[in-house]
Parts: sequence; C-alpha cells; structure tokens
Amino acid sequence: MNRVHMKNNNKTQDQPSTESQLSTRALERRIKRRFLKEVHSFFASCSQGFENILAQELKNIEGVTNLVIVEGGVEYSGELRLMYESNLRLRTANRILMRIASFNGKSYPTLFNKVRTKPWELYLGINPEININVTAKQSRLHHTGNIAKTIADGIKNYYQRFNQDISVKEDASKTIFVRFFDDACTISLDTSGEHLHKRGYKSHNVDAPIRETYAAGLLLKYGVENYNTIVDPFCGSGTLLFEAASIVHSVQAGSIRDFAFFDFAFFNKGLWEKIKKENPARDIPTKIDHIRFFGFDIEEKAIEAARSNSKKLEMDELISFQAQDARILKNRWENKGLILANLPYGIRLSGKQEDIRQLYKDFGETLRNEFKGWTGLFISNSIPYLQLLPVKVKNSFQFSNGGIKVTAHWGSIK
Repeated sequence: MNRVHMKNNNKTQDQPSTESQLSTRALERRIKRRFLKEVHSFFASCSQGFENILAQELKNIEGVTNLVIVEGGVEYSGELRLMYESNLRLRTANRILMRIASFNGKSYPTLFNKVRTKPWELYLGINPEININVTAKQSRLHHTGNIAKTIADGIKNYYQRFNQDISVKEDASKTIFVRFFDDACTISLDTSGEHLHKRGYKSHNVDAPIRETYAAGLLLKYGVENYNTIVDPFCGSGTLLFEAASIVHSVQAGSIRDFAFFDFAFFNKGLWEKIKKENPARDIPTKIDHIRFFGFDIEEKAIEAARSNSKKLEMDELISFQAQDARILKNRWENKGLILANLPYGIRLSGKQEDIRQLYKDFGETLRNEFKGWTGLFISNSIPYLQLLPVKVKNSFQFSNGGIKVTAHWGSIK
C-alpha cells in the first residue's frame, strides 16, 4: 500500500482544452444537474466473518439495491442519501466507499487516460487537496508508487481545463482508494474518514478493548432486545454495554462523530440533519423501558473511563458502572438476563497460565452459583479456558480482535 504526499507539478503532454474557471456556483449547478439524482455504487467494508451481518443491516435501510456480499464487505447501489445513512447507521461497517470507476488497467497510459476522463470536480470540488491510497495484487501494474503518481497526473490533467491544480497530501480530508487485483482497477472515494469503529464517544479507553464494530456484530447476530437485565462483569471502558444499549434504544452508530463527506462539495447539511432525525428501523424493539444495563470491572480506572464515555453518549442514567471483582459478583436481579463478557486475554493478562486458568474457574463458579439459567456471550482467545465456564454452547463465532484470534461462545449458563 502506498500513500502519495507530495505536490505534483509535472506537466503532461496531452492536456485537455481549457474551459471557463470553475466557480462555486458553477460547481453547484454541475452537481445538481449531473450528480444528485444519479444512482451511485457503494462498498461497505467490514472485517472477515461479519459480511452477512453487515448485509442484513443494509437490508434494513430503505433504497438499497443490487446488494452483493463479497469477501471483506458488501457492494450495493442507491441514491446519494445512502452515503449519509450508511455512515450513520451501519454498526458493523469499517468504511463506506463511493465507487468512481472500474476498468481493466494493464498499462500506465491506459490508467492515465481512464482517470483523466472522469468528472473529478463533482467528487473533489475546487482546487482539491487529496490523499491517494493504493493496493495492488496479482496485476501487471504492481508498483504502488507509480500507480499513485499516474492517478495524480490524470486528475491533475483533468483539472487543467479549469485552470486549476491539485495538491496530494497525506493529511488531506479527501482520500481516493485505488485497488488493483488481477489487472482490474477500482477507484473509490472514502466517505467515512476515520475508521467507523470510532463512534466518537471514547475519550477514555483501557487495554485490549473489543472493537465497537465487532461488539455490535456479535450483539446483532445473537440479539439483545429480549432481556430485562444485561450485565458485563469485565466491562472495561464499556464497549459491549454501549453497543447493546445503542441497539436497544436505536442510537445511531455515527450520531456524534464527524465524517469525511462533511468536506465534500456535494455535502447537503440540511439533508444530513434531516436523516439524523429520522427513525429508521423496521426492527426497533417497542418494549425497552425496563431493560437495565450494569457494568463491573475490578479496575477503578476502567470504571472511571466507562463513566466518562457514558456521559459523552448521554447514557449515564441508563447504564450503571461499579468497581467489582467478577469472581465474587452476586446476582441482585430477579429476572433472568444476559451476561456479556469480553474475558481477559492477551495484554490484559500478565500472570502465569495457572493463575489465568484459576481466574476462569473462579468466574465459572460464580456463573454456576449466581447466574444459572441466564444467557451468556463469552469472548476469549482460549477455547480450553472458555470450556471451564458452565455454558451450554448454542453457537460459536471466530474472528480477529486486535490481531488476536478469538472465539465467542453464545449459550445458556448451567
């Protein structure tokens, strides 16, 4: 992968004819006439294994067409408002890309000529600063630096018709993703900016948390709406509980964060604010008033982080956090509920293997004595340790969290 971050002043030999200067008003007219009413193609990327969950999320958004599940994400089409809705509502997506072009590119002249014909002003605006992100596999064009330079030259050539220039900078707010695979080139515009697991509420974190997109994916897969009480004995900074509460109360995943598309020429702030206020769900639970959320952690600093994050999400009255050792947790709730536990593993544990094993055994005894009949979601990198817990496993799911292969067990506590 390569990112270009230099200003490109090379003059190309084949320059397009010069048009009039592109003013802001002229650009607005072009966007309205040639862009807003078109059907656009998008790609929502996700981590491996979560594709079907992401696809189901997309099916719950009105207007999605041509949905195709591929490795690492979902391709789909629709009106421009889907760009807003996808970034706002998808809980398991990593990034939303808007497709600009797809073609076979077996030579640099072909690549250059394909790029220079695209209406870049509609995507990038006036005198744009851009970042170019390139990956290339199994293709004749494989030097990512040369590919990025050719892309930049093609865009620069296009803008010369407006007597304008482009700047290519690593910290630019507009990023173009270029992917070569088996000589097929796909060029996309990143509409998200920061990775979508960054919800915008975490000013405080702890070691080895579960990523928000993974937490949401597991909770969507197994369901959280049918439990009156949801408890996390190893809550850390609160990720599992925040994602569970957001699903139950239909809090949009991206409701308090910024996106790359805020800087796009075609960004419609009025439409964005309208979409944020809409109630999207066909599957919003109706009986949610009695669902209670409780988080516990042995580390006081983790509880402080969770409380701070909770305030930013305005969930401080919805979720209770308390410092407590999970091994001696008592069941203080009448109804059978749901246990969520991202158990200690990786850098969260520094003790001897026997001490780690004992932790799981002690927690298993607490589950057996206090929470028999409850449902549980238990996550760990060790299946043998998970088997120490008194759980009748109904389903297992494997994924990678922070580069560590982990397993989630879903089942009833016995």
